[in-house]
Amino acid sequence: AETLYKQNKSESIVLQYRYALVSTTLNSLEQNIPPELIAVFIKKGFWKPAQGLAHVRQIQKSNQQLESFIALVPHLTPGLMREAVAVVYTIEPDIARANALRVLAPHLSDLEMDEALAVVCTIKDESIRTNTLVEIARHMSELMICKAWTTLDTTIQSESARASMLRGLAPYMPEYLMSELLTGIHKLEPESTRTTVLIDIARNVPKSFMSQVLSIISMIESESAQVRALRGLA
Repeated sequence: AETLYKQNKSESIVLQYRYALVSTTLNSLEQNIPPELIAVFIKKGFWKPAQGLAHVRQIQKSNQQLESFIALVPHLTPGLMREAVAVVYTIEPDIARANALRVLAPHLSDLEMDEALAVVCTIKDESIRTNTLVEIARHMSELMICKAWTTLDTTIQSESARASMLRGLAPYMPEYLMSELLTGIHKLEPESTRTTVLIDIARNVPKSFMSQVLSIISMIESESAQVRALRGLA
């Protein structure tokens, strides 16, 4: 159509409009490819995994984008994981982005997990951000747990979200950070929350830190809360 322009401008312009409409229609239809079909396209070799990822990036509907991403993840090669993390950046809203990270986390190396942590930090809702961190922590190395702690410890303002983070990270926390985790628990308010978290993480505390735990319990003003904490610790 472009080549024809020099010979017949009118016909060329008509054809270009027609082909533009065809392209628009195809792009519109492509938006409606079911997630299951994307997986089949890749499995059967009709699309390469990179093509599937590029398609997911272009999907406008948030629910469909998330479902398509989840269907695609099992078919991604290790070399595409960084690009997959980049696609997660584009997924909205917060809860959808969190779900995408949960599905992707088991496949990530330390380098890619580092970038995934940056995505976690973009989640505005503190509760969702904390729960996401806790859920992907099981797939982190000790080094990444340390980075996650130092990155998010100062950014969580809500007491309930902070309590969830401390409780959730305790099973994976390296021993050299245990004292900092216990200090964080000591600062929790109200006392009832502090007591509950202490009981919940007691089995994850090395015996060498029990004196610090007992010190925290001794500073709890409510006697009933103290008794509950000691019973849970015993």
